[in-house]
Amino acid sequence: MIRQYKVPTSDPRVIPLCLLHWRSKDVSGEKYSRLTAVGVVHKKYVSSKTRGNFWLFKCTCGGEVIVRLTDVFTGKQSSCGCRRREVTRDRMQTHGKSQTDAYKTWSCMIRRCYDPRHPDYKNYAERDILICDHWYNPLQLEQSFLNFYNDMGDRPFKSSQIDRIDNDKGYFPENCRWSTPKQNSNNTRRTVFVTLNGVTRSVSEWADITGMPIQRIRCRANLGWAAEDVLNTNEGHRPIRKQ
Repeated sequence: MIRQYKVPTSDPRVIPLCLLHWRSKDVSGEKYSRLTAVGVVHKKYVSSKTRGNFWLFKCTCGGEVIVRLTDVFTGKQSSCGCRRREVTRDRMQTHGKSQTDAYKTWSCMIRRCYDPRHPDYKNYAERDILICDHWYNPLQLEQSFLNFYNDMGDRPFKSSQIDRIDNDKGYFPENCRWSTPKQNSNNTRRTVFVTLNGVTRSVSEWADITGMPIQRIRCRANLGWAAEDVLNTNEGHRPIRKQ
């Protein structure tokens, strides 16, 4: 008696079991984990050179996959690949803040201090400007960022930058603050300061106060002029030489 196999689908890739040259268990319609068997696939649609019965399976996510029947029976294949993608996404999905400005600031801070390819690397690592272990642990990056975020919070405004209070020390909670780009630029090794009547300010700050061009103040300060002469608003002013 010849066993009559049903044709499970009209999919052109699937062939009736009765046309096979070998006997194969009919599992069409049966479900294995996320996969539902559709039918045996003609060998011309199989990219693998591995021998065996290759079946077309529909996945619960709507996708499909062609795999060996034994791989499904043994649990080696349990989805069309969506399960692996979900696991990878879940592994990558940590704090959910990877697109925030705070995360970008934290990431750039790490690159400046530890990535030799970064253009500012020599200005940080070679000066021993590093990040505290609380904010950067390569083995616990998720927790490292959360520590940074808990200490610093979100950037208070779009153009705010992380600024080290003591420019000769590294990044740690007590030495960092959010500041404006101008405040940050006033706190670098190249910043020129002028002290007048016990008040010390950068040349850009004095320029805002006096209305003088910043280059004029910087040039006078670099020439070694006294503070009174540096900040004299007379354009043609020259210091009086002492006899």
